[in-house]
Amino acid sequence: MSTGRTATVNAVLTATLAVTGTILTFVLIATVLPHPWRDAARLPFSMICHGIPERSLRIADHLLPICARCTGIYLGGILAALAALLLRVRSASLALGIVLMIPLAIDGTGQALGIWTTGNPARFATGMLFAVGFVTAAVAYARRRSEPEVLESTLSMR
Repeated sequence: MSTGRTATVNAVLTATLAVTGTILTFVLIATVLPHPWRDAARLPFSMICHGIPERSLRIADHLLPICARCTGIYLGGILAALAALLLRVRSASLALGIVLMIPLAIDGTGQALGIWTTGNPARFATGMLFAVGFVTAAVAYARRRSEPEVLESTLSMR
């Protein structure tokens, strides 16, 4: 594999790791802050997650400000990106990435329509699968975008 492809894949994985790691770090900080500060620290998370207490996980009796599914997404993003970096994954299947994201879409849609209700373990698992699928698809896309013929056609269009 060319150095350009490796650098592009590494950049995507590093960015994923940085973003998900930062979000999860702030989640953990917001979880353990004293009461007056905790509510203010949870406010930004209300823009990205419903944070319903019954659907959120607890760590040492502290309620996380995001739901189990979002926790799975962020933790899964960290673990998938870290594993891909450590294992030096340079190629991935876009189709596999999409397939891994489907369970979240099905479960979330079924719950939103009131067809079924799942517990936090299933929500967490679908979040993790989605994150692994997202990282897989991102690696596949990054690799494809960094191939010489794609770069040439992109540059010639400018």
